[in-house]
Amino acid sequence: MAITKVRVKLEGVWTTLTYNSSTARWEGNITPAGTSIHQPGGYFSLTAEATNSNGQTDTLTGSQIQSLRLVVRETTAPVVTLVSPAQGWLTTNTPRFVFEASDEAGGSGLDTSSARATIDGVSVSCSLTASGSAYRLTFGGQVLSEGPHTVTASVADRDGNRTTVTANYQVDTVPPKIVLTLPESHRVVDWAEVTIAGAVSDATAGVASVHVGSVSVTPDGEGKFSLTVPLEVGENNITVTAVDHAGLQTTALVWMLRLITDRVQADVDRVAELSARAAGGIPFSQWPAADRTYWLGILKGAYKNLDMNRVGIAVDYLTREFTARGYAPITQPKKDWTAQNYPTLAQRQTYLDNVAQIAGLLPVQAPALPPDMEGFDFMEANAVEANLVAADSFFPWMDRSPYYSDEIYCGEE
Repeated sequence: MAITKVRVKLEGVWTTLTYNSSTARWEGNITPAGTSIHQPGGYFSLTAEATNSNGQTDTLTGSQIQSLRLVVRETTAPVVTLVSPAQGWLTTNTPRFVFEASDEAGGSGLDTSSARATIDGVSVSCSLTASGSAYRLTFGGQVLSEGPHTVTASVADRDGNRTTVTANYQVDTVPPKIVLTLPESHRVVDWAEVTIAGAVSDATAGVASVHVGSVSVTPDGEGKFSLTVPLEVGENNITVTAVDHAGLQTTALVWMLRLITDRVQADVDRVAELSARAAGGIPFSQWPAADRTYWLGILKGAYKNLDMNRVGIAVDYLTREFTARGYAPITQPKKDWTAQNYPTLAQRQTYLDNVAQIAGLLPVQAPALPPDMEGFDFMEANAVEANLVAADSFFPWMDRSPYYSDEIYCGEE
């Protein structure tokens, strides 16, 4: 009796085979829906049915014969993507690296024991934990040296398809260095402007930008920069900011106090003119714009609380600086005068004594201080502030004197 019909069933679907006389086999194509990894035993159990010429049939299944166990493996590798940190600069030397891994829908799924990670080619421990429909591969925390580093993350699916992803980094934990060369230690001045100069450097990332205040400056090939900036009367806080390519920032602060030493009679006359205008009932809104600006500004021709506070700030600063250099000035600076304050006779004398204490420490080249503030005029106001400027001008020389005298090298061969 001859076999007249053979068919195979896969997942409930029968496929009739065709007899191939050249091979003496019954042949046909069946298409599984996907990998067999999720099937019991890891295979599709086929059912084969044969029918003879008498119409008799017989069947076998994969549970009975190994040749009817269809093992199917997918060929699509998992998807691995970098989550954090983004490739490029790292400003910590103990980073934690996070990658996300997933397999396609209907795939074999990730082999949770297959996760691998390396840092600079050296295997490191890692963890693979579920995160929604995907997995997170995490590793790191080791101390990395400054400079370049390469990390890899690798995961396979249950059918053995593996994906490896590489990420490159540069570790930079050291911010740029700023060395200011100008101005020197002369900080109480009567200048209208000051030159800020220095040099910036960064060993790993390189300097990306330099700003003096809000103005961008471009250093030369040696990192040197220079910018002249205007000084307002009173305190000036000038920031020098350097940022490297990793985003690290260094800021240096230059504090300058600009005093007034150039008052003239015309300044007094203008204040008198504007005061008369105000007393005459002319509304401020009707004043020319230049006069309104002048009236609301420094008013060099008047001596008021702002001037006394400015001198108090200078005395306080100079007292601390001279004390740090071994001098012992005795001062009582007041820096909180208001427009409503009117100094008593004793306060006015203390005000002048403070300046005399500072000016008397060294042979300053400045106009003589007034003995009191009775009839205090613009020239005496100039003298008060000129003495403080002159006293402060000694500091650069004092700071350089150990080098000039060889004192700093004492005891060296």
